[in-house]
Amino acid sequence: MSELPSTDCSIKVVYSGLLQQTFGLTEETIAIGAGSTARDLLLLLANKHGDWFREGMFVGQGQLVPNAIVLVDGRDIRHRRGMDTAIGAPRSVEILLLPPATGGG
Repeated sequence: MSELPSTDCSIKVVYSGLLQQTFGLTEETIAIGAGSTARDLLLLLANKHGDWFREGMFVGQGQLVPNAIVLVDGRDIRHRRGMDTAIGAPRSVEILLLPPATGGG
């Protein structure tokens, strides 16, 4: 895990889906460093909120769970540079955690 850059800006993080409904998160402002990525922000949030956040958002070696959507300025990071998507002011980030898909029949 790399060190985060020095703190240079604040990012508004909005939570939706299970993060809001189950865990009561709505929004917060987080200070991040210039040149930070989506990965840096999510690791910062995991350190702040603890294991329940980390276990709900990540699988394997720091990959997002399939039912997590992260939008930076309204654009899905999966259609950009993934976890390496740059985040810097003035940016907004929305983190949406959907219920896991279940098989049906």
